[in-house]
Amino acid sequence: AIRGWITHAIRTKRSQRALHLRGTKHGLKPAQERRITVHTYDYEANLFAVKLLIAAVVSGAGLYQAADEPISLVLSTLVMLYLLASDPLVAIHVFGGDDTRGDLKRPFGAADPFSDDAIERIEAQQDLDAVFQRLK
Repeated sequence: AIRGWITHAIRTKRSQRALHLRGTKHGLKPAQERRITVHTYDYEANLFAVKLLIAAVVSGAGLYQAADEPISLVLSTLVMLYLLASDPLVAIHVFGGDDTRGDLKRPFGAADPFSDDAIERIEAQQDLDAVFQRLK
């Protein structure tokens, strides 16, 4: 039900603000770039979460049927609740979080410190120290 609510909120807002995605973190090749709207980015992220939910429910139910143990259903439910609570889309579209700064700023997630882009930018000790500070 929450995923349906998020989908409705994404379709209602239809934010046309542009995002610039680059690198393997977003499923692209290392030097590849992609321009996308916030609406499309949120819709794709929510669709991925729905697919993950379906996979968890089906695997939990399958394990329950095979082993006749309810622990698989309990664990899949707990994992999905944890993922739902830590999802930035829930914080933005359900609780009205500010999506322009902090952990809710798009694109979601931390940058890959071992990507080619990060390694090429390191030219001095200060740059290396800055990378280590981000990792802490």
